[in-house]
Amino acid sequence: MKNMVINIIGCIIIIILTIIILFLISGNYEKAEETSSEIEDIKEDEEKLDWEYPVDLGQGKGKFAIYVTNGNGQGLDNSRFEISDKEGNKIASLGTNEKGLTGVKGLKNGTYYIEQIYVKDNYEMDNKRYVLEITDDKYDFVQRIKNEIKNRSSLLIVLEDDEKKPIQGSKFELYKNDEKILELTTNEKGLAGAENLNLGNYYIKQISTKEGYKINEEKNSFTVTEEEQIIRKDIVNKREE
Repeated sequence: MKNMVINIIGCIIIIILTIIILFLISGNYEKAEETSSEIEDIKEDEEKLDWEYPVDLGQGKGKFAIYVTNGNGQGLDNSRFEISDKEGNKIASLGTNEKGLTGVKGLKNGTYYIEQIYVKDNYEMDNKRYVLEITDDKYDFVQRIKNEIKNRSSLLIVLEDDEKKPIQGSKFELYKNDEKILELTTNEKGLAGAENLNLGNYYIKQISTKEGYKINEEKNSFTVTEEEQIIRKDIVNKREE
């Protein structure tokens, strides 16, 4: 009886280990997106994006396109990808053009895997491994990929009165492309800030201040570029008369 229990426990351990190993081998897969109306619009707008499939395998009617952007939604060039078949054989290497576009056509029915293998300096690699299934009914796919910049910028708000004294407890809203993303409050030194800002256009708006002072109604705009930077905004609240 004791030996039987030991054997059962041993079998359970083997099954658990097998499941773990299979999970590790399988990697982090995501289904490639089917062609959507948004991507169709991109592909049809030849003057804007010069859509093309630089690799033609000539084996079937399957198509797979990649659209790579940075954190600001702009196409990112020179991003490289490898496509392999179910057996792990590399069948194509792709590189994005200046609009962030690349693709392969002529894929026969089957399972394919796509991995990003290179991205420009200061950008974060997409470490996912995407799985693509080409069939008679589904054969035209796209995948949108975003490579965020590594060297993100910071915002520093310095709030003082007209006598250069810091104002505590004043609130600001931070917007990116007219969408509110943060609310900030100044500390006892009149400072407030935000870190890890991605590429894009921003502005801050003051929504409250200390009693006895007037809110600064100016919309303070700034742009985060590829260069890492600390963006300082000096704001003055005048005393009420």
